[in-house]
Amino acid sequence: MYYNNTCRNKAHHARQTHNIKLQTEIANLPEKNISPVKTKIDSLSAPGIGNATLGTLAADGLKSLFTPIDNKPATKGELKK
Repeated sequence: MYYNNTCRNKAHHARQTHNIKLQTEIANLPEKNISPVKTKIDSLSAPGIGNATLGTLAADGLKSLFTPIDNKPATKGELKK
């Protein structure tokens, strides 16, 4: 968090200037025969889908458990009453 917008802007500009200097220094380094590192491509899998489903159910369950009844949204049936 910054003291005010001026401080935030100065910090942003300082970071940008630093990044530009680093990029210039890296660009001026002599090239070496370095092969790029291959990364694993994410794909869908049954365990991944199961983990995502369980995580979502757990998060929704905890959210429902800790939300007071007064703060829960009303259903159509409750509105008709």
